[in-house]
Amino acid sequence: MKINETSPQGWIPDLVVVRMAQAALARGSLSVSSFSRGLARASELVRIGRMESVLNSLTDAQLMQIGITRKDIPEHAKFLATYRDDGL
Repeated sequence: MKINETSPQGWIPDLVVVRMAQAALARGSLSVSSFSRGLARASELVRIGRMESVLNSLTDAQLMQIGITRKDIPEHAKFLATYRDDGL
């Protein structure tokens, strides 16, 4: 089985994730809309984590150039990962 590195569970084989979702949907313990919301939230958390990782890899001098400190990284990463341009 291939491991999906983009899935929020990264380490869980794709087939296992699919089978778990299918079983929950079949039992009626999970609606399609709640599954979609959960998947969207997991995807958002992955984007935030990746952004934090990138920002943490910068030196203090580089962080200073973009105007943030190490303690600001979690908040800044969340902003960058969830920002949606309204096209204006």
